[in-house]
Amino acid sequence: EEEGEEELESDGQEVGEESGGDKVKASAADWRSAAYSRHFDASWDEAKLDAAQASLRGSEAALRGVGRVEVTAPPDRPPVPEQPAGASDDEALAAAGVLPPLRRSYAAAVAEHGGKLAATGRSVLHAASSYRDVYLPCAAPASYGDEGGGLMRALALHTLQHVLVVTRQRLRAAQKGTSPADQGFTRPTVLVLLPFRSHALAFVKALLELLPDAIEQVENKARFLSDFAHREGEPPIPRAKPEDYRSMFEGNTDDCFRCGLRLSRKSAKLYAAFYKADLVVASPLGLRLGVGGAGEARADSDWLSSIEVLLLLHADVFLMQNWAHVARVLSLLNATPSETRDTDFSRVRPYALDGLSGRLRQTLLLAAHEAPELRALAMRSCRNASGRVAALPEHGVGCLSAVPSGTRQLFVRFDAASPAELADARLHAFKERLLPALL
Repeated sequence: EEEGEEELESDGQEVGEESGGDKVKASAADWRSAAYSRHFDASWDEAKLDAAQASLRGSEAALRGVGRVEVTAPPDRPPVPEQPAGASDDEALAAAGVLPPLRRSYAAAVAEHGGKLAATGRSVLHAASSYRDVYLPCAAPASYGDEGGGLMRALALHTLQHVLVVTRQRLRAAQKGTSPADQGFTRPTVLVLLPFRSHALAFVKALLELLPDAIEQVENKARFLSDFAHREGEPPIPRAKPEDYRSMFEGNTDDCFRCGLRLSRKSAKLYAAFYKADLVVASPLGLRLGVGGAGEARADSDWLSSIEVLLLLHADVFLMQNWAHVARVLSLLNATPSETRDTDFSRVRPYALDGLSGRLRQTLLLAAHEAPELRALAMRSCRNASGRVAALPEHGVGCLSAVPSGTRQLFVRFDAASPAELADARLHAFKERLLPALL
């Protein structure tokens, strides 16, 4: 058992405190997730994974706050978990599989900080709760906030539940002295990629607000808030800038960072070493510098071998930074480690030993708009055996029908050698063939 972690009490219960001051006990059963067990603890092998993916069936559905989505799901499960109409927050969270201790901490966070989950946040939480991949290329920057859609809080809640379920499972086995095959090669199970420090600050703050009452201490919190806060002396964003620009670039826009978070029964620690962390928050550049390049003597990426949940938030911004860093990081996920380190192989799941854990990893990819690189990642690189939920593009009414009758319209056909040269070929045709006729 690692330093700083504590065993559960002998009766398998821990004491928490609700916002009203009443003591409550969370039993060991309160920290077991049926969705997690069904997805990760099943006895998978390559044949079963192939059969599961071959059985996936596609359908369309409508999610409140999101719109039309394409759902691929196994035939024995509902395409999207049902959301009770007019349900309270607690009923909606229960329907999404959120565990009782986190429902209590969510209610306490709302009472203290405000900001209930909007329809968009509820829908994304329901979609993510089944451990399917989620591709949402319509997540505007404002939709992450509590008033715009509540996406950040919903994703923090899903991520926190995953980490706590894994942590409690590990502690229960340590207490009982058993060695079930219930983990991967290394400890980190969640990776969150974000473009700027301001986004990492928003995510971590949302997650810390949702910590159950049993976690009484957060180490290095003041240091984290100082490192990721708005930098002194930086000029404010002009008021003339549009709202989406302000939502994206408000705060600390440094794009080189990485930070590990470790959870135990009674404490959390920021800036934990990667091999002792449960969750890592980073930018693509920060992570790329941390893991090193292919062939470099200092390259160390083994801690990425057991990632079970991957979040890429504001992913459209990655395209404006350096997509090669994202591609490099993704190529390292769920690879077989190069060193054994302190791995207890008796507890490693058989499908991880067979190199199949990448086919169970959940990827949550959110962006403000579509892009070929993002769609290729969601549709080709993610092979989740539980399927995916992907938002369908919304096409507005075309403009040609609004052209007044009798107006002359001129269409020019042009050739391009490849899709990569399409934009340049279109501009050349406009300048050489269409513009002279208009002047």
